[in-house]
Amino acid sequence: MITENNLVNILIDNLSHYTTLAKQKATEANKSGDRKKLNLVNSKYSHHDEVDERLQFLKYIATIAIDYQISKEELGRIYDLLSKP
Repeated sequence: MITENNLVNILIDNLSHYTTLAKQKATEANKSGDRKKLNLVNSKYSHHDEVDERLQFLKYIATIAIDYQISKEELGRIYDLLSKP
């Protein structure tokens, strides 16, 4: 199911969409500081919570799926999304 439905790519695309929105909001508000207290896209969840939840789900998938291993390309995409300002 994971590879047939491109589940990981969908999750990475979701992370990409979120980080794009977060970067726009951070730029608009000119915010900086502790990401655990920074609410950019959703007033209920901090930036830290938003990113952590997505990464934890990817980790969960990689843990339970015996036939799936995250690729270097997927890791590269995640790294690029989270490391570039």
